[in-house]
Amino acid sequence: MEVQGESASDSPLPEDVFGTPRAGYGKWASCARILDISGSLTQDLFEFDNNEVAISICAVQFANREGEISIVIGTVQDLVFEPKRGAACGWIYVFSLINGGKTFSLVHKTKLAEIPGALCEFNGRLLVGCGQTIRLYELGKQKFLRKCEMKAFPNHIVSLWVSMDKIIVGDIQGSYFMVKYSPADNKFVILVDDTIPRWLTTGVMLDPTTICGGDKFGNIFVLRVPDTVAQQIDGDPSAGQVPWNRHIIGAPYKFEILCSYYVGETITKITKTSLTPGGSEILLYTTIFGNIGVLLPFSSRDDIEFFSNLEGHLRQEHKSLAGRDHLSFRSYYQPVKGVIDGDLCEQFPLATNEAQSKIASALERTPAEILKKLEAMRTSIS
Repeated sequence: MEVQGESASDSPLPEDVFGTPRAGYGKWASCARILDISGSLTQDLFEFDNNEVAISICAVQFANREGEISIVIGTVQDLVFEPKRGAACGWIYVFSLINGGKTFSLVHKTKLAEIPGALCEFNGRLLVGCGQTIRLYELGKQKFLRKCEMKAFPNHIVSLWVSMDKIIVGDIQGSYFMVKYSPADNKFVILVDDTIPRWLTTGVMLDPTTICGGDKFGNIFVLRVPDTVAQQIDGDPSAGQVPWNRHIIGAPYKFEILCSYYVGETITKITKTSLTPGGSEILLYTTIFGNIGVLLPFSSRDDIEFFSNLEGHLRQEHKSLAGRDHLSFRSYYQPVKGVIDGDLCEQFPLATNEAQSKIASALERTPAEILKKLEAMRTSIS
């Protein structure tokens, strides 16, 4: 049976019943868009062809283009993830913005053999994390000019940050590294690395020596370069390359683990922000199941002791419905450290009157005072 000259098998299927058609495996479509957020209007659109997908972007003010901000985008051609991650090649596009920043103008593009997983500006140049390598490029007339590179990372670079004169490199399976660039020798040196390999999904810099990150197994962690190590690094003219360091596995210095906490879901994003103007800074995170969580730093030692004791008593009095020990759950991959479970503390109002009175007497408070303390902590976030 034919309908209007076409076979029934060729007629389009309704999307509300069968869903939107999807491209085949390894097929991609990607574009760069300038969006006017005040009116949600597209000012300009640049579509990438040849089955390319954009995976990294940054704004760079090149040294040989003073006063002009360029947009650099890293793309991958024929990207696949199975049986292992691979691609035909990678590209780095550099655009200048014209017409008052409303239009793209392609300057040139440079071909790479690896996947440009992360881009970052570094002292008027472009720092690229491609595969296991970090490279420093300078803007040329026809393409980017490679000035320096180091191939010393375990798997695949997914993030790059500049912290003062140091570079923080995030490897997808190897956690974070602190790298220093020596202009005199024109080379990179790894100064600090982590003691635990982590499968990174997101992260944020809290200060020049502190990183908060999340991994795909549901852990949130905070790493910091100890003050003594930071002073040694700044005062070491050899940049950690003295002979005795050759016998140490990994970098000469290690990150200190300040906090570790098992959420139970893959962390998709962490950001440092405040919910109200002038409010307290918090760490806001999201998970793959759509949950939103908040990490609030304590401002006094008394609050730390109070909530730590309250958490300890609730672990004994308020058992899980599954019968699982609370402390072992929050320490699923590594021991919980530096984080108090606010969700557990919020279970105090649900406890029986007898249990509330028992906990309150142990804390030398009344149940009403504990409830007031919980309410004050809850409202301090907003």
